[in-house]
Amino acid sequence: MPIKTDDEYCLNFAANVRYLIALSGKQQREISADLGISPTTLNNYLVGRNLPKFSVMQEIASYFHVNVEDLVRPLVGGDVLFNERLTADEMSMLKAYRAASPSDRNAALRFLRYSTEVPQKPTPGQQLNAALQKVRSKRSGGDE
Repeated sequence: MPIKTDDEYCLNFAANVRYLIALSGKQQREISADLGISPTTLNNYLVGRNLPKFSVMQEIASYFHVNVEDLVRPLVGGDVLFNERLTADEMSMLKAYRAASPSDRNAALRFLRYSTEVPQKPTPGQQLNAALQKVRSKRSGGDE
């Protein structure tokens, strides 16, 4: 596998951050102000002219709730940061999630986790152990 040059990282970083900005629905000026960097500096990152210091990459990754590795990873399957294309509904959900307050995000995650949980049936071994514990408990007089 060839070693990545800084140019390749710059281009991957630029494409990924442009994608995240588009996904966020925010303006570049707003994001540069939020990050405490000048609009010119952000633009230089977005056109692949400069690659930020690692500490700035960490701030940008944190801002968009991704890993630094995701920012420099090459495009996969024509989409950035994802191994598959997202549907319009999935993109809409992701935009809404990223725009939500932390408490609303937590509520959404709890809902999704709860709604997708499948009740697990005990395995035959677990059923046997439970039955044996019941029998032992009855024999020792603990369950009357």
